[in-house]
Amino acid sequence: MSSNAYAAALRLELKPSRQRRYWRWLTHAAVASTLPMLQSIWLIAAVTGVLLLSLYRSRTEPAITLLWHSDGRWTMFEGGGEIAVALAESTFIQPWLVILPLRVDTQRRVRRIAIFSDMLPEQEFRRLRVRLRSRRDEVLVAGDGLG
Repeated sequence: MSSNAYAAALRLELKPSRQRRYWRWLTHAAVASTLPMLQSIWLIAAVTGVLLLSLYRSRTEPAITLLWHSDGRWTMFEGGGEIAVALAESTFIQPWLVILPLRVDTQRRVRRIAIFSDMLPEQEFRRLRVRLRSRRDEVLVAGDGLG
């Protein structure tokens, strides 16, 4: 099996996504549709508050650029800062969505970056999916992912 060590660095400049906005509104609408089924007025108020807070916090698109270096390192550029991150665990890869679990070196928490297909040029999104799949296959062949 070939290695990705020779591959050029992959720069992912994430653009605002219509698909992301659609899924955000769809999930919030699904939660809101359950409100009439709740029995307690306090529970309805709590769920409504959490729903509004979630809508408020997710109203803007994150301005993120990711750089996957040829040696396997990851760098995230956000808010004018450069942060070294690492791929934490297995990724979710679909033709329309990739979810990257990234761990910041100084933190224990994993940050999941959802990349919809309309956030990148088509060829770049395909290259990302192919490289992630080949990395996953290499980990499985090496036996690291079977524990």
